[in-house]
Amino acid sequence: MLRRERHAVLRVESEDDQPRDDRHSVFVPSLEKAVSLLGAREVPATAFLSGQLLQDLQHLLQLQGLWPHTRFALLARSEGTGGRLGGVLGGAAVISPIELGADVVVASAFGEQVEGVWRLQEENLLLVRYRVKAGDTLAGLTVSRLDHGYGLTVLTLRRPGQERARAMPSPGHVVAVGDELVVLAGLSALRRVEQGAIRPPAWMVSLTLPQPLDPSLAMTVRQCLARHLGLSPASALALLEEGERVRLPVDPDCGALLIRDLDHQPIGLALDPLPLIPAGPWDGGA
Repeated sequence: MLRRERHAVLRVESEDDQPRDDRHSVFVPSLEKAVSLLGAREVPATAFLSGQLLQDLQHLLQLQGLWPHTRFALLARSEGTGGRLGGVLGGAAVISPIELGADVVVASAFGEQVEGVWRLQEENLLLVRYRVKAGDTLAGLTVSRLDHGYGLTVLTLRRPGQERARAMPSPGHVVAVGDELVVLAGLSALRRVEQGAIRPPAWMVSLTLPQPLDPSLAMTVRQCLARHLGLSPASALALLEEGERVRLPVDPDCGALLIRDLDHQPIGLALDPLPLIPAGPWDGGA
């Protein structure tokens, strides 16, 4: 099928395993030989199909370091091993290599670089490096939106040209094209990012402004809206020009920071939860 689509295929197999009727693929006897033969060529995809999961997972993680832009697939013989072993061992936490391998491979298939795995509350949390490109589902969103909308915990953020990354960026920090993020996320969160299935804000902040609005107060409100909600100054100004009452959907942490900074101003402030949102494609990791 790959050859019919005009893809070159390099197969790593022993001579004993090579099919006699396949004279169109290039065969090499080892992974090391394949890496040497490919050199600096771009490798769009790699599949591990031996069924020897631990060995294949080790090779996969090794190649991820060499080929960060390659997509990987891995064959697993069975599922659910971790839960069954945990029950046999008296409820001990057991990491299933099959489930772990599947999570790492699926994350890699989304085109992201997996740099580590943490086990927390029976879930494999992946340490993933994102490089934000134009059209990405992360571009233009605040750190708070990545957290509450997708379920990503942003650990570091580095702008283009910056030597060092910023650790734990503020919730109102806007992610831009060219940024590099390191996030901690479960597989369901990575799926939501891939699908662009972001959950909307669940809280509403209300501002009641005195009329007419004093220019210095307007400037303070604009700056706070821009700082904590990721709004541009022009967008913040347009909101203030709508009238006495401003209502905005927000994430709770950003709303709390906004109210904290405006609490001493002559403004009516309220932060309230919105009605419960029905389950959508962001729930369940489907």
